[in-house]
Amino acid sequence: MTRLPSLARRTVLAGLAGLAVSPAIAAEGHRIFAASSLKPALDDLFADSDVALNYAGSGLLARQIGAGAPAAVFISANPAWMDRVEPLAVADTRRDLLGNRLVLVGREAVSLADIPEGTRVVTGLTEAVPLGQYARAAIEHLGLWERLSPSLVQVENARLAVTLVARGEVAFGLVYASDISTLDDLDVIETLPEEAHPPIRYPVALIEEGARAIYDRLFTEDARAVFTAHGFEVL
Repeated sequence: MTRLPSLARRTVLAGLAGLAVSPAIAAEGHRIFAASSLKPALDDLFADSDVALNYAGSGLLARQIGAGAPAAVFISANPAWMDRVEPLAVADTRRDLLGNRLVLVGREAVSLADIPEGTRVVTGLTEAVPLGQYARAAIEHLGLWERLSPSLVQVENARLAVTLVARGEVAFGLVYASDISTLDDLDVIETLPEEAHPPIRYPVALIEEGARAIYDRLFTEDARAVFTAHGFEVL
């Protein structure tokens, strides 16, 4: 696994500090714990509210909720992490909210199969982050793991992955289609076949009954419009 030089990693992580769950989150309002790839869409949807939006990798959030973190609603980028949280949720509130697609982005028109050996490709941690797990499944399905894995850059969350490509620190990224909705200077080079990886689903569950109005808002027509505008498939 390829890691960024320490200085570059510190620079990027400092710029994305808002994606991590912090003890200094807003004290008022309910807290939505959500996969980092949802940040642009949820920031838009709840811009007029006092809802505290906390973003990180789904696995980290699930572990924090399991340890007692005060989440009112949880949205995961992977059903498996929701499986761990569902026993703590309000009964019968788990629903598949969104779908997504896995895409190759960069500034050169080179398909995944034609990327030269040794060229860095960024994605999520393949053993822990949903994006990386979907990416690994696709790379293996396409028979490219042996060639691409030595130079694969694995990072902690989806937003960090796409940011590294946007900043030119990594040539290519395997990211979610929704990740580039706010980036005008990145092109989708290739949309990976849906059969190459498990379906990308974002399940949601209500953790605190008192936050049901927030949970319900995720299924309104306004929410549908926001999610669609940011490149998600509304289920």
